[in-house]
Amino acid sequence: MARSESVAPRSRMREFRMSGPAGGATLRHRRETGARVAYPNWLAGYSGNWLARLLARRGRRHGPRWSAVIDELLAWLSEREGPLGYLVLAAASAIEYIVPPLPGDTVTLFGTFLAATAGYSVALVYLTLTGGSIAGSLAAWGFGRYLGRHEAGWPGFLQREGTRRGIHRIIDGFERHGGLYLAINRFLPAVRSLFFVAAGMADMPAWRVVVFGGLSAAAWNLLILGVGYSVGNNWQRLESLSRDYTYASLAVAGVVALGIAVRWWLTRRRER
Repeated sequence: MARSESVAPRSRMREFRMSGPAGGATLRHRRETGARVAYPNWLAGYSGNWLARLLARRGRRHGPRWSAVIDELLAWLSEREGPLGYLVLAAASAIEYIVPPLPGDTVTLFGTFLAATAGYSVALVYLTLTGGSIAGSLAAWGFGRYLGRHEAGWPGFLQREGTRRGIHRIIDGFERHGGLYLAINRFLPAVRSLFFVAAGMADMPAWRVVVFGGLSAAAWNLLILGVGYSVGNNWQRLESLSRDYTYASLAVAGVVALGIAVRWWLTRRRER
């Protein structure tokens, strides 16, 4: 009897269904039976399928132990609507800016999921994610500020003449239009933290980083939370929407990068 009570979820936790080979088994059932399931498809979300593939490889390599860790993490957060749960969300949101490959939008999606199914406050999730984004962006800005003030210590590949000129052009651009760049940074996948590194190298004041970066994060998180909460538990639909947006934004960024490269090439050609 004591054993059954120890594995029962807290009353505030709502059971949820997740896709995978377990045939829609609930998280509580998987925890009680030790059933091994695939990493949730929706969690790949905005970062594409690379995270799901990575976790799948780790799951095959480490066996049920890895799947158990993931399930326990999901259950742990779902059962802890409180200061510690919000703190974990804030830390995960901040880490995206410190370790860029980590999927920040996935954290936002997971916060939406917790608000929709585990009793988390939508307002507190929103404030937590936005605050974490601001903290992480300030860390990236501080790193850029350090690089800008210690140019002599840059690695060799950054000391090349062409590379240095390119970096200084970016810095000049941030000195002129840094606020605008930070205001749109959150809507561009994969390269967000680099905006704040460049802002630090351009010696942009911290208050401007907080204001413009915070506005961008606030608008983006509001959009994702609104869309995610309206979709509810239909993670396949949410994943499809997020994937389409990611592809479209990457295409736009690619066109812009190509235009900049062509302009640079034409300028170099005229200088010769």
